[in-house]
Amino acid sequence: MKALTPVGFEVINLGSSQPHELAEVISFTETYLGKKAHIRRFDFQKTDMKATWADIGKAQRLLDWKTRGLS
Repeated sequence: MKALTPVGFEVINLGSSQPHELAEVISFTETYLGKKAHIRRFDFQKTDMKATWADIGKAQRLLDWKTRGLS
């Protein structure tokens, strides 16, 4: 909701200091939306990321962002 307030035109990463499996994020989203995801699986590509973490410094400064786990 804080990101809906005018802060100009900024790209802001939202995330936490803990990585989550994509399957966990999909499950959370399905539960939240009350809909089942249609998943298509492809072979792993060399350019795909195996893990990544969001740099949330800007979100902390502009939005007073605090991370929470998926629940």
